[in-house]
Amino acid sequence: MTQRAKRVVIELISFPVQAVQVMRFICTCARGTEPAVVAELASLGVDSEVISRGAVSFEAELEQAYRVLRRSRTAGRLLLELGRYQVTSDDEVYEAAGTVAWEEHLDVGGSFVVDAVARGQGWNQRFVALRVKDAIADRFRERVGARPDVDREAPDLRVHVHLRDHQLDLAIDIGGGPLHRRGYRQIGSEAPLRENLAASLLWLAEWPRRAAEGQPLFDPMMGSGTLLIEGASIALGLPPENRVRRPPMAGWVIKEIRGKG
Repeated sequence: MTQRAKRVVIELISFPVQAVQVMRFICTCARGTEPAVVAELASLGVDSEVISRGAVSFEAELEQAYRVLRRSRTAGRLLLELGRYQVTSDDEVYEAAGTVAWEEHLDVGGSFVVDAVARGQGWNQRFVALRVKDAIADRFRERVGARPDVDREAPDLRVHVHLRDHQLDLAIDIGGGPLHRRGYRQIGSEAPLRENLAASLLWLAEWPRRAAEGQPLFDPMMGSGTLLIEGASIALGLPPENRVRRPPMAGWVIKEIRGKG
């Protein structure tokens, strides 16, 4: 681990008290595994509720959200909710996105990307993402005089858009992308089980309790070994490896909330 990575991990653990601020977060997950996410969050000291299929919501201070980001094995993504809007057209999507103070979340010299999921009412998913991107760029031009670049590979800020029928939800993906990628799988296999789904199945099977009691874990149809690797990690209390080495989006959140503190 590099010195910079060590410093970031330390900052994640020892977040300044004056920066305390309660915000609303959403954990996405595989449909049907919401109870597993709720149970895991409870083990991390976070009260949560299922808000829809594949989504669990909780209100917490940033330090608690970082604990979830660093320790959760069941979450698919961790989103910071920015706003919810009712829209009926692409222009209204643009107007809604333009009301968010994006300049408070990203330096003009940074980069961003917009991930969009749009269903119902004939929405075009790519065009919705484009309209939100335009709204962010135009707001920067109006407020700062310049705009940040778009970077699809390694953005400083990943914006998440969810639009279903007329309900538009805007959020920041503070995990920087899908959280199922642990970093231990070097070679792919046919139809591998996603790591967060494997962890969720183990939580639904009450594996954390069984492991604490010293019970064994068998997987007669081992495949690529995902269930056993996740099971061993849960039993040993290990956080997902890639988030220890490189905490996603840590620099953005620490910089921004400290600025407000």
